[in-house]
Amino acid sequence: MGYKNIGEFFKWSTIISLIAVLTGCSSTMSAKPPETLYRPIDFQKIEMFTATDGWAVGQKMHLWRTVDGGRVWSAVESPKVMYDTFTSARDAWYLTEQSPDTVNLYNTTDGGRTWQRRVIHVQTGGICRFSFINPRVGWLMIGGPAAMGEQPQHLFFTDNGGKQWKLIRYNPNGKIVWLSFLSRSTGFYVGGYANQRYGSLHVTRDGGRTWSDSNFLVGRFPMVSASEGIAYQIWRAPVRISDLAGVMPVTVGSGSGLWFTANGGRSWSHSALFPKNVGFSSYFFSPQHGYLLLSSSHKLSLYDTANGGTNWHLQWNRPIYAPGGYSAGVSFVDAGHGWIDIYENHRTLIYASRDGGRTWDFVPAKCEIAM
Repeated sequence: MGYKNIGEFFKWSTIISLIAVLTGCSSTMSAKPPETLYRPIDFQKIEMFTATDGWAVGQKMHLWRTVDGGRVWSAVESPKVMYDTFTSARDAWYLTEQSPDTVNLYNTTDGGRTWQRRVIHVQTGGICRFSFINPRVGWLMIGGPAAMGEQPQHLFFTDNGGKQWKLIRYNPNGKIVWLSFLSRSTGFYVGGYANQRYGSLHVTRDGGRTWSDSNFLVGRFPMVSASEGIAYQIWRAPVRISDLAGVMPVTVGSGSGLWFTANGGRSWSHSALFPKNVGFSSYFFSPQHGYLLLSSSHKLSLYDTANGGTNWHLQWNRPIYAPGGYSAGVSFVDAGHGWIDIYENHRTLIYASRDGGRTWDFVPAKCEIAM
């Protein structure tokens, strides 16, 4: 190869040298991975399913997931969630409104990596509730727009993990506020009313097709006149413990308490009465073993029971200073592993126990920020 002048020689020598350098480095150079940034967590709900895996819902109604016991939380790609439920460490459901007469129902079976969408054509605008007894068997209540304290409500059922949803009941004048099933046959709903602060407890014995008054209140609480205020308030349906057992919070006069059933709601017993101005959260992982977290203006107190709530024992106390108010919850995944989450001043604090609630360690939890 000949060169016309010394300038052309240097020109081609430079190009050849650059090609050689770049070619030689191509096997060792790689793009720098994006830096992962973090921020403190700000969740309104945390639900753990194993000692390591769990879900959370953020304040802006987006989903998060952890696989390390709650230390690091990763965002799960999803639109703004209206209603949600988690049925295992890998299974979750959420519902969004597409239009006034259409809802989008999403579920995942792989921890949020992929989602399946189903469209249900019903009028929306009211309360919606999920109730699953396992990842395959569940109910979905979709409420329409309320008018005069009532709203049309559709109750759907699935027994194949949501591949098909069957409409099993339509009520044009529905009043369901909370919905909960203990088994494929036995379920409850709490009915709300426009001019009353308390609800009535109804029961089904045929999987939701027919309902009747449970007579929970008959002979149980003294009735008072309107001038004296409300004697009781059932504000949530029984929380499932097993196919026959459930626990339900009830406000009675100036106090609150937990009511238990061990026979599908045919009879109830009460336990753990405490002042009305004390917040509480309970969790039972068997009909006999459970925990009760009481939150007052200045401290948190955790109690446990080994006999279905007949006796409670103080396990843990923590002073707290939150002049702006706070909320707290407790949950366990087995007899050893439990979590307490405290939300106050736009932040969430997590404590974890590995010895059945006797000792608790602060978890320095953080969220991954996508870059």
